[in-house]
Amino acid sequence: MPIIQEEKRQLALLQAIRNLSDAATNLSTLSPLVISLLQIIQEHSNEEIVSCSCGILSNLTCNNSLNKETVVTSGGIEVLANALVRFTNIEDITEPTLCTMRHCTARHQYSQDAQDEVRKANAHGIILALLATRRPPIVKAALGLVRNCALSDINLQSLISERTIENDTIAGIAIEVLRQSGTILQQDFMASEDGVSMTEMVEGAVSALHQLARNKIIARQIYTDFMLVDIITKLLAFDEINSNEDDLMMREVLGLIYQLTKSSEGAKAVELSGPTPHIVDALQSKSKSVRAYASIILKNMGVDKPIEYRRRLQAETAAAAGMPNQGYSGEMEWEDGMEPELFNEMYNYASLDLKHVERDGSWYDTDL
Repeated sequence: MPIIQEEKRQLALLQAIRNLSDAATNLSTLSPLVISLLQIIQEHSNEEIVSCSCGILSNLTCNNSLNKETVVTSGGIEVLANALVRFTNIEDITEPTLCTMRHCTARHQYSQDAQDEVRKANAHGIILALLATRRPPIVKAALGLVRNCALSDINLQSLISERTIENDTIAGIAIEVLRQSGTILQQDFMASEDGVSMTEMVEGAVSALHQLARNKIIARQIYTDFMLVDIITKLLAFDEINSNEDDLMMREVLGLIYQLTKSSEGAKAVELSGPTPHIVDALQSKSKSVRAYASIILKNMGVDKPIEYRRRLQAETAAAAGMPNQGYSGEMEWEDGMEPELFNEMYNYASLDLKHVERDGSWYDTDL
């Protein structure tokens, strides 16, 4: 009885903290609480207590660099990975846990360490298993984590080598999600399922595939599926995407298209889907990264064209982007290394102090 009473008190306290935690995301004094939550998650078998602790941790790591760093330096990634294994079938635990891991693998100084810790904790298999549930809230969170972890070559190789006994793969599920959600999005941009909008599902799939397609086999799997390429390129036509002040979706779509156009076969497949006018329009974007992606995609699609075509394309590209025309050099001078440099510029912030809009749930998620 004393044990039961103690657990009840602990749960009541955690519930109170969870209700307050969405208002505490900008505080820089909560490292001791983060460490205590990790200890609770590691030591407890009570599902309600673990669920509540994971929800709080998801809140506290959302756009808070210090709390993310505390999780990583306290061995939290392994603790969270183990929680996914212990409570695989408890969505109230797996969803916030995946979100916390996603938060901790981006936008702080130890994010690369966190990405590697996910692999070292043997979590790639359980991430695939959770993706294979096809539950929208889980899929959204897991794809974001995949996207972050796939930034390094060693993690990318590990992720794409995972396979379930049903022959599911991470890339295969991401493609499936993009095909299904993208088709629905074309019919109803405001559509949602299980509280997750189709735009969020598409963004998660596109972002994950942007990184997974750095692998040539995955890229080929995408660009040989003409219906899928058509879905991807049609995203550029949505005003809600190409004119949005938040350019995340636009640059992820263009980033994926860039990966596909790195081969001549992929460039031809993309060009056949007719996105050129929208890519040319993207040269006028206020976003430096969107303009850069648009420019190199156009160059990739023109690489097999006659030299006069390429000179004209470069002149038009330079004029649209407001850059001086240096003349065509006859070679593709874009280095693949530019992509991680763009990524670092866009995502690796030392600290973020963002205000949040209250959501209806006990915890919410705006971080990558």
